[in-house]
Amino acid sequence: MTEAKKGILALLGACTIWGLSPLYYKALSDVPPPEVLAHRSLWSLVIFAVVLQGQGRLAEVPRLLAGPSFAKVLLATAMISLNWYIYIQAIQDGHGLQSSLGYYIFPLVAVLIGFVVFGERIARMQMVAVAMAAVAVVALTLGTGTPPWVALLLAGTFGIYAALKRVIGGTAVSSVTAEMVLLAPLALGWLVAAHLGATAGGMFGESWRVRVVTGWGPRIDVLQHIGTVRAFELPGGTQAE
Repeated sequence: MTEAKKGILALLGACTIWGLSPLYYKALSDVPPPEVLAHRSLWSLVIFAVVLQGQGRLAEVPRLLAGPSFAKVLLATAMISLNWYIYIQAIQDGHGLQSSLGYYIFPLVAVLIGFVVFGERIARMQMVAVAMAAVAVVALTLGTGTPPWVALLLAGTFGIYAALKRVIGGTAVSSVTAEMVLLAPLALGWLVAAHLGATAGGMFGESWRVRVVTGWGPRIDVLQHIGTVRAFELPGGTQAE
């Protein structure tokens, strides 16, 4: 099987999981979003560390955290954690359509970032797509009376995250693992506080959904997405890691 076919299959798998994930997060409406995010971060760290160990590349993580890429990894961590939190909160609050629109807009934001930040050329059809997205945002704003802030925040934070990933060294899995290492102390601290009663939550022992849904299930989508971006070139001819 060619890399392109593998990439298509990975893309279909990742999009299927992403498309169904709102059902999972809506089912977790009784669990505070910070706790969902904390479990997602900690289980992501475990899973990606196992993958890297199996590949013999676990040593890349401390190199990223100790080297000149640390500031970029830190900013990427802030962007992806904010993105996750907004998404989980939005789904639990009933803003599924805006959340979906945010990830629809994201590729177009990526095109604009590529043009403005990386000096890439934008093809005619890409310009048409960007214009269509702008029309969609304006139509939503006029229809609801307020801008689709959730969608714009999701697209913006993920766009900045994607731009940072292009300039961070290491592979996609190793850089994500480094991000989870930085998030782990905060996530662990929140869970300890929740179970001690200092914050709302503490659902780990009460709900198996917290462990399965926020931990192992959604992490498959990232591994499949990595398979996708490794198989296709990004705008401007830059191969994703």
